[in-house]
Amino acid sequence: MNRILMLAVVAVLLPVIGCSAPDVRPSSAIFDELMHKSGLWIQLAQVEPMMQAGVSQAHAKSGQLSEQDLERLRKAIATTYAPDDLRMAARNQLPVTLAQQDAATVLRWLSSDLGRRITALEEAGSSPDEATKRQETGPRILTSLSAARRERMERLAKLTLSSEAAADLIINTMMGIAHGLALSATGAAADSIEDLKGKLQSQRDRFVEALGPRIIAEFAAMYQPLSDQELDQYVAFCESPPGQKYAVASLDAIDKALTEAAVRLGRQLAAQVLGSKSRLTARSIGRPLAGFPPRVGLRLSLLR
Repeated sequence: MNRILMLAVVAVLLPVIGCSAPDVRPSSAIFDELMHKSGLWIQLAQVEPMMQAGVSQAHAKSGQLSEQDLERLRKAIATTYAPDDLRMAARNQLPVTLAQQDAATVLRWLSSDLGRRITALEEAGSSPDEATKRQETGPRILTSLSAARRERMERLAKLTLSSEAAADLIINTMMGIAHGLALSATGAAADSIEDLKGKLQSQRDRFVEALGPRIIAEFAAMYQPLSDQELDQYVAFCESPPGQKYAVASLDAIDKALTEAAVRLGRQLAAQVLGSKSRLTARSIGRPLAGFPPRVGLRLSLLR
């Protein structure tokens, strides 16, 4: 959702700290289960089709790439954003920033009825088609909300750092592609990495500001089936220490996976354009991808 990128929300419930025995499962088992019960496992598989959909939309508007380059880009995305590669990178990053006991706490509440329902909503909403529907219906739904329910959506977006995460995904995706392309003389000559980094970082606040209202509208659509009381439980978890830790850890995991994929994409495209007349550069690739960079859950579709 996300996502959606990229920017983000956690699919978990309000925990009751200290009411259960310490988790004695091996660390690997806990984080493997977390990948599945959080929805990350399914949602990461939607990144590649979302990337492809974003390229289609961007190309339809700008026609910037030749048909040959467009086909190269599509094939490279299919390879470098393969679901299993993204899953492995995210899974390996989770323990870096999330302690085992915190992960166990999150899992206990992901296993509850509300936790399962929230994950199901996010998984169902992670496809390109559902993301497009939310973009169309979200603003209308948000307008119809009471002031109190709208405030809940705004709090949820703020607590999950969704706008900031979305902006970082845009920047890191572009930078990853540029880094990969810089391995070739063509990429290095066409795009100064430091120059691109400076320009993107200077626009970060603008990205955050622009993405905020869109994210809140998508939250309104995504969580429409939840009652106000259920939303209050969700917000309460996001405010709790385990919720905050998981929000950061999950965003780090997604960012790690997608940044590595972007570097792979740049490298693969650099190898393809060496000695050719291709117009593929970090900017020509990055424009369509930054128009629709990936996010997971509520981190994916918001960034188009």
